[in-house]
Amino acid sequence: MRVTFRIFIKCLLKSGLWLCLNLFYGLAPILVIKYLGSLHLRSDSDEVSQEEIKKLVQECSILFILCVVMGAVTIDFLFSRIKMSKIASGLMIALSVIPLFLIGMPYAFLVFDKDGVHTFNNLIKFQNWFTVYCVLYCIIGKSVLFIKEENTR
Repeated sequence: MRVTFRIFIKCLLKSGLWLCLNLFYGLAPILVIKYLGSLHLRSDSDEVSQEEIKKLVQECSILFILCVVMGAVTIDFLFSRIKMSKIASGLMIALSVIPLFLIGMPYAFLVFDKDGVHTFNNLIKFQNWFTVYCVLYCIIGKSVLFIKEENTR
C-alpha cells in the first residue's frame, strides 16, 4: 500500500472539493440572504440581511452546519469497507463526537444565559476555532478515505 505524491495531492484536492461543495449546500440559505441584501430591493435591504446573518451566527447556525459536515465524513468512514486499526477507528469517531459537546456549551449559554454575559466576539472566536477544526478533520478524514479507496483499485 504505497501512496505516491500524486495520489496524495489528488486525494487532498478531492477532499477540499468535497468540503467546499458540502459547505456550499449547507450555507446556501445564508448566501441567498446575503445576495438578496446586495440587490438593494429596498432601501434597507443590506442592513436587514446583515442583521439576519449576524442573528444566524449568534444562534450557532454555522456550527450546526459544520457538525453535519463532520458527521458526513464520520458516516462515510463507518460505512466504508476500508480496514483500519481499532485505535484509528476509535480516534476518528471520537474526534467527531467530542465537538458535539463543545458546541453544546456555547449554545447552552446562548439559550440559558438570562444575564447576557456572553459576548458576540467570544462566540465569533469560538466559531473560528471550530471552523478550523472542522476543516482539518474533514480534509484529513476524507483524504484518508480517498487514499484507501485509491489503493483498493
